[in-house]
Amino acid sequence: MNFKLMTVRQIWNAKLTQFYFNKEVDGLMGSLKKSSEEKEKLIEKIKAGDPPKVEGKSSDQVEEAEDGEEKRELSEWEKKIRGY
Repeated sequence: MNFKLMTVRQIWNAKLTQFYFNKEVDGLMGSLKKSSEEKEKLIEKIKAGDPPKVEGKSSDQVEEAEDGEEKRELSEWEKKIRGY
């Protein structure tokens, strides 16, 4: 009886783990799909000549162009490289 109970618990725990894993993967895939769609929209705007608007960002996330033109937001990999 005790062995059977342990086996049932192990199966139950495996099913719970699988459920939470699938839930996490679904969330990540949804996030990836959303960011991919946003990226595609931005690319289309840029191709159409309509630059995306940058809302207020903190000073460590914005870099001033060398020739003194307007500021732009740093990309995620630029932030990582610079340690932001």
